Amino acid sequence: MTTKGTLVFLFLCVASAASLHAAEIVPDEAILAKIDATAIRIRSGVTKDEGFAALRELDQACTNKSLLVQQVMLYLRFRATTEERGYGAIIIMNMMDVDKTTKIKAAMPLLDASDIEWQKIADAVLSTTDMDSACADGVDFSLYDGILRETPTMPPAALIRYMYKRNPQAAVVTAARIFGQNVPETEVAAKAKGGVKESADYFAGRSEWWAHLYVTETMKKQPHLRDAAILKKLEKDDHPLVKEKVAEITPGK
Repeated sequence: MTTKGTLVFLFLCVASAASLHAAEIVPDEAILAKIDATAIRIRSGVTKDEGFAALRELDQACTNKSLLVQQVMLYLRFRATTEERGYGAIIIMNMMDVDKTTKIKAAMPLLDASDIEWQKIADAVLSTTDMDSACADGVDFSLYDGILRETPTMPPAALIRYMYKRNPQAAVVTAARIFGQNVPETEVAAKAKGGVKESADYFAGRSEWWAHLYVTETMKKQPHLRDAAILKKLEKDDHPLVKEKVAEITPGK
């Protein structure tokens, strides 16, 4: 199944199992109706120019872009009950005239929503937004620099969790740039791209929580790297995200 096909399948399953009372975004029925009409229209065999015209009409009808992004996500969560609607909504999300920062800020609150399906949709929105084949790691986490710098002593945990899950190497380099004190970014980048065992040893030997989070996430993804001595060291880190990840990879403790 292609990536796009997987996304559509995900959204169809999410929508079919949904009940509206679980929503964490207030529905705007007028906007949802326009999204539905646009999704159906752009998947009904129209020309490329007609498809762009439909998207422009939707953009013009909803000038609050953050609200528009949230309503498209809500549509995917509850209303995209057919394959055509699912494909159409994904095209809207990817092609509408909304800057990346607006998409990120609209999706971020749902990363730690009580409803796991909202989390999946937010994750999908962010992963398509920060995907960049021109970057060495295939992702552009510099998009999150401004958000992370807004609260450097208490960064948004859900966003940090998402970044490390998505790409630990890119995440640790970004974290070093934002939170590191006199930490050479080039050194961190080189170590993150080195041998996996050597990288784990290097970052476990550092004192910063963002370095330890890289090790725990790497160990979660690659269980054969779990080392009792390193885990014992990481268990002493009091940062909530590190403690959370250590607990995940050391069940029964």
